[in-house]
This record gives sequence, structure tokens and C-alpha cells, in this order.
Amino acid sequence: MAIFKNHSTLKPFNHTKVKTFFIAGVQRSGTTLLSVLLGNHPEVEIDGYSKAFRLISLLNNYEKVLPLNLQHPEDEVLRWKIENDYKGRLSEFLDLENFESYPNFRAMVHASVEKRLDEKQAQIWGDKSPNLQFYLSDIQLLFPDTKIIHIVRDGRATALSNSKRAYQNILLAAKDWVDGNVVGFVNQKLIGTDRYLILKYEDLLSEPESTARRLCDFLEIPFDSKMLEMEEGATDDSYVKSTFDTSKINQFKKEISPSTLRKIERIQGPLLKKMGYELQFPELIDQARPMSLRQWLWLRQGDNFKMLFRSKRMGMVNRKNVEIPISLRNRLSKFMFNLGHDFLPKMMYEKLFQRVYNKDRYYKK
Repeated sequence: MAIFKNHSTLKPFNHTKVKTFFIAGVQRSGTTLLSVLLGNHPEVEIDGYSKAFRLISLLNNYEKVLPLNLQHPEDEVLRWKIENDYKGRLSEFLDLENFESYPNFRAMVHASVEKRLDEKQAQIWGDKSPNLQFYLSDIQLLFPDTKIIHIVRDGRATALSNSKRAYQNILLAAKDWVDGNVVGFVNQKLIGTDRYLILKYEDLLSEPESTARRLCDFLEIPFDSKMLEMEEGATDDSYVKSTFDTSKINQFKKEISPSTLRKIERIQGPLLKKMGYELQFPELIDQARPMSLRQWLWLRQGDNFKMLFRSKRMGMVNRKNVEIPISLRNRLSKFMFNLGHDFLPKMMYEKLFQRVYNKDRYYKK
């Protein structure tokens, strides 16, 4: 018998009742700063852990493990996947106590959000998930009326930051910036500017109040000056500083060599210009071209090989920049994972690495 029931005693669920938004954008583009700004608003509830990707991963994993567990009721398998989600984050977030009372999974998600809003006495629930713009269809499946704030930072500064913090080749980072933000323009065309806002990081730093008011108008909440109260006592290792520091907006001009900057603008030039960023080499705009497959594979596997010998990585813990150790086993596993992703057909790749995708594949009562 299915755990999710569909009978007349259940009151109909109205998904339009719950107000939600998601912060998206290429990594190192200001998603954390934006989440802090909105989190300061008394009517907004947003926590430090991404729920969007946990929900998306849950549904994708559920689809993959269900064929292996068809001898069990499908809703039991779903509950099992929720209870075994990464670090228990979904079991803490979702209303599993009343699991049997919901007509479907989406109803449970919305009711859980509504419960969180009631507890925090807030009006709108938000979530910050960099690169979420690639998963718009998944988010809309769960939250059909949600709003998306897509933050964009100067592509040259973003590429530099990813090369320093994520150890990514700066030209690959430049390409990823183009790919990640073009998707944002496509998404905005699909669902409209009333539900998909593209915001510039530089506006957030140089004009924080007017930008905050624009955000509030978009989310249909009143402006509150508490939004502009940055974290006190920020130190050099703090992820978010105590002021809106504009000094680093053009820092990339000093740190990126002219020859590398030329290569970056050959990749990013047209989109930089479209978004109103000033080019350092405007004469190259007609020479702009996408990265070739050969170069992409070469740079990707170069990064992959270097990763094998990197025993630590930079990460954010409690909004502090910290070094996180990486075991040799994890590095070897990631190396093979990336190698398979780039060179094997998708079906073969997923079959070979299905244990990585789904560590828990068989339901145990």
C-alpha cells in the first residue's frame, strides 16, 4: 500500500500559497553576499545550506534506485532515500513526522516550507544554490511559481577568483562564466522578467540601498534597512566582509597579465559587452570565439591531473574561508570520475559510476 494517500479526507493543497525564491549564478559571483543581504530581512527565511540541490539529487537518485527496488512500495523507498540523504539535511528539513498525510511529495515540500516560515515568523522562504540556473526545470517542478535571482559578476573577476579559490584553469573558468550566464538569459526569456531577475554584483557593492530596494520590489516585500547591516567583526578569512567593498571590482586588471586577459576576452567579450562591462581589448570583439573541444579537454584533464596531488582545498565553513583536507582515496575516486565523464558515453559512464551516484541502492527495512 502506498504511503502517500489520495483520498477525499485530505484537504486540497494550494502551491501558490507558499512564497519562495532561489539565488542562482556562477560560483564566485556574489551568491553568498546576496544571501546575507536578503537573510537580514525580517520577513525572509534563508539558511546556510542549499536545499535545492538536495531535493534535485533526491529525485534523481530515487528515479535510479526505484527499478532496483520494485518489490517494495515506491513510497517506502522514497522515505528511505530521504532518511539517508547527505548529513540528514532533508530529513531535518522535510516534515517526515506527517509523511503519510500528504497526497504527494511536492505537497510535503511546500508544507515543510510553510512550517519553517511559521516558526521563523517570516513571509518568504529562500535558498542559495550556485549554478542552479542549469536546473530550472527541476525547480519549477517542485515550485511552479517561485522567483529566481540570478547574480552576475564581471566574468574576468569571476574567472580569476575561481582560479585562485577553486584551482580551476582560468580559461576554463572564463568559459564556464559564459555558459552559466547565457543560461540565465535563456531562463529569463522562458519565464519572464517578473519571475527571473538578473542582477549585477557590482551594483550590489556600489549602490547597495537602491539594489536592495529593487530586490524587495521583485520579491514583493517591503524594504528594510536591516538588509544593509553587514556582519560585524569580519576578519581576513571571513567569506563576507563587514562593508560593501568596491575596491576589488577592478582588481583583476592588476592580477591578470595582459596576454591572459586577451585570451579571456576572446572567450567572454560579446557577453561582457552585452552586460555593460568595459572591455580592455575592444578591438578583439570580432575575434571572439568559443573554446574548441580539443582545448577544453586538454585544460579539463590538466586540472584533473593536478587535483591528484592537492591534499587540501579551500572551502567555506560558518562563512569562513578554511582549508579542508582531501584524502588520497577521494582524490583518486574524483580523478577517475572526471576522466569517465569526459571520455565515456553517458550510459557507460553512469553504469560504471552508479555506485558513486547511489551508495545506497537497495532498500533495507
